[in-house]
Amino acid sequence: MVTAYSSLHKLGKATSIEVWVEKEMVGGLYGVVIGKCFSGESMFTRIDNASKVAFSDFAKRFFESGGRVIDCQIRSDLFSLFGGFEITRIEFGKIWKEGLD
Repeated sequence: MVTAYSSLHKLGKATSIEVWVEKEMVGGLYGVVIGKCFSGESMFTRIDNASKVAFSDFAKRFFESGGRVIDCQIRSDLFSLFGGFEITRIEFGKIWKEGLD
């Protein structure tokens, strides 16, 4: 995974969003951006709500910059708070394709 994401990062496709307290990374997430779509791979936290802070900041900036869809892979209460909802595979394909145009 490290090699794959390092390669994707060099291509400008992978990104990480990190929360730091002093010199310690305490939370964040990472994933791949393709066109106007972001597909999240994983989130982590070492202190309460750090990954939520990272996701909230990322989502705001992503949509403000023209992002269209965030693929969270699995429905959760957190993503529902941000307007996330489940869709069918067919709907996902249509939305993802629109985000690539």
